[in-house]
Amino acid sequence: PGIPPRGAMYGGMHFPRLKVHCGISNPDHVELRIANLSLIWKRGACMLIDDSFEHEIENSANQRVRTILEIKVEHPDLRASGYRIDEDGGRKIRMRKLVHEL
Repeated sequence: PGIPPRGAMYGGMHFPRLKVHCGISNPDHVELRIANLSLIWKRGACMLIDDSFEHEIENSANQRVRTILEIKVEHPDLRASGYRIDEDGGRKIRMRKLVHEL
């Protein structure tokens, strides 16, 4: 699909999930910036990111390939709020209340 634009923004309020990022290979020490933090993926190290916070990754055409294992997890507060994650688009959607007849 190509390289996302330089300084592309990701996440935000529409993505109420947690992500685990595990560095496999990051030869150019590309950073993920979230709030006032700059995080560098390192081989064998994992970090937990709240995807509801906007974050930025600097990309350029001359960077070597980086490999990051990404695991998406439903945010623990999401179900209590009456929402769930849409499996296809990753967006939050309101859960329907189930009515049980006795």
